[in-house]
Amino acid sequence: MHKILTLTSLVAICLSITPPAHAQNGETVPLIEKYWGGDDDEALAVARCESGYDPHAQTGSHYGIFQASRRYHEARFKRLGYDWDRDIWDAGKNTVLAYDLWKEQDWGPWRASQSCFQRRCRAGSHA
Repeated sequence: MHKILTLTSLVAICLSITPPAHAQNGETVPLIEKYWGGDDDEALAVARCESGYDPHAQTGSHYGIFQASRRYHEARFKRLGYDWDRDIWDAGKNTVLAYDLWKEQDWGPWRASQSCFQRRCRAGSHA
């Protein structure tokens, strides 16, 4: 019985972070351009390297366009007025979180993919 409850709990947790079907990849680039304005080249390259502009992207414990980490970013997400489980897959809210981080820490939170996005910026390619 204990193993069944554990499996049921695990399924419930996984279902609680399933991305909503309504999120669209086509909304991602305009959102990034909206927040970063004329300084969006690097932001577009970071989003491309992190998720391929996909608001449904998940790599391990990193979620959304800019691959936010619950461990490091949930408190900030809440301060912005968002609920992690409900909103992390929302392209706009994930972008707002990334922009807020960027304003404070530049590209430091994304240093693991720095070689990828710097290469894309030098090449002028975000596709």
